[in-house]
Amino acid sequence: MKALICVLGLWAAIAWGTDFDFSLVEPDVVAEHENSGFGGYGFGSSRDFVRSGRAHDRHILDREYAEWIWYMGTIKGCGFESGYQFGKRDKLIGGLWVIRNDNECYQKVQAYLIDVYGNNLSIEIQGPKIVAEMWIPHTRIVHRKSATDHTVSFYDTFGDTRIGGRK
Repeated sequence: MKALICVLGLWAAIAWGTDFDFSLVEPDVVAEHENSGFGGYGFGSSRDFVRSGRAHDRHILDREYAEWIWYMGTIKGCGFESGYQFGKRDKLIGGLWVIRNDNECYQKVQAYLIDVYGNNLSIEIQGPKIVAEMWIPHTRIVHRKSATDHTVSFYDTFGDTRIGGRK
């Protein structure tokens, strides 16, 4: 018992003398969802973690629903809404950008996605509808533009073995 108390005391002394910043990472999320996520947060991040991180970065909460948290902003000079989607146990499972719908914004956002994620993508054009799909580890990104909408969806594919995820 004395040994356990000594070990715990030594651990506490070390911990109190060292600065740790646990606000930036949820360790269980990093281990499970390496290189995936949405808006700087790994899939599996908690709603509270995303909300506090966005507040820390001075993002203004626009609205919140049972499965979604929405923020307003700009990307590449284009106005957009950024939605974080939560599933079971309030864990991040996807995201959505709803972007100003014009050709210039579509081109800017597509160039940005290629810069960030590479040019391994497929593009399908059907009249005024354009769908560009990208796959990165554990994430599927779908950039859509139609006559009425312009969105980018981010999907967690971690556990889906049909589309390259791990189980």
